[in-house]
Amino acid sequence: MIKMIKMEDYRGTDGNIDWSLYYKAQKDAGETCYECGQYIVNVLKRDFIPHRQKCKNCESMESDPREISHHSFIRCPKCKATMIVSDLESYRLYNDGEHEIMCQECEHEFEIRTDIEYSFNSPELIKPKNLKQEK
Repeated sequence: MIKMIKMEDYRGTDGNIDWSLYYKAQKDAGETCYECGQYIVNVLKRDFIPHRQKCKNCESMESDPREISHHSFIRCPKCKATMIVSDLESYRLYNDGEHEIMCQECEHEFEIRTDIEYSFNSPELIKPKNLKQEK
């Protein structure tokens, strides 16, 4: 059985959780990707030995020659350098559609596409009031 990292194990004497140590422990145990922090599901692996690992999307950034999608990184098609979108400080990249970008490593210009997905939450159903039958 896989032992999950617990927040309570990282609560200090002041009562606060040391988030940096907690996140590091999750990465070291292979619960989250050590590149992007995405959760990795290892629940079905009975013989899983805790170790640092990358999620499938981060692995694809290095090895998959096809167009790839990632929630945090952009890959240069020329030199394979990865860039963290939030570090680029270009808010236009968060708009739906195509955007020109320059690789920070090799200065190759290329186009990326931002796809935005929406999810809508509806309120819970209204419970019917108890109706008294009139006689």
